[in-house]
Amino acid sequence: MAAGTFLAGLIAAATLPGASAPAPQPQWLSRPSGEDIARLYPPKARERVLSGRVVLACVISASGRLQDCRVVEETPRGYGFGEAALRAAGRYVVRADGPGDAAAVVGRTVNLPVAFTVRGWVDLRCGVDPKGRAKGCRAVGEHPPGRGFGALYARAAEGMAFDPEVFRRRGDELETTVSFDVPVDPSPDS
Repeated sequence: MAAGTFLAGLIAAATLPGASAPAPQPQWLSRPSGEDIARLYPPKARERVLSGRVVLACVISASGRLQDCRVVEETPRGYGFGEAALRAAGRYVVRADGPGDAAAVVGRTVNLPVAFTVRGWVDLRCGVDPKGRAKGCRAVGEHPPGRGFGALYARAAEGMAFDPEVFRRRGDELETTVSFDVPVDPSPDS
């Protein structure tokens, strides 16, 4: 499976927990890139084509780097997403000096969500009814395989009006490719 199949989503928002008054929000100077996260993607999760989500709790140092990070949430567990997120934490830098309330974030704990996302796709072929709507849709290719996404999107396409922006004509049939983010499965082994 090509590494390009995996995209990494980083959720930019981070929250400062336990603040009674609105705390100044961190200003991110740098974050790991999608390529950084793809390189850190846990091998076991890559083999199983799994997406994951982690929340780290980290302290903001005087240099703006995150320190003393710990995993507070990891879904699914047991696939290495927590360890990968901890390795990525070194790439985050917060503005800790300068104008406004930047220094007020130093020493604070920040909750940092990190998403590891698999990009999926389904190739569909459909017949056309007399009103120009898709009928008899079937998946002719899908990734990840065997998870039911092909059947799901084939059912969803039934009855859709022909739109040249969405469907291409292939003889008497219509075809299209649907892309999506594979949802995080909290218990992939069940």
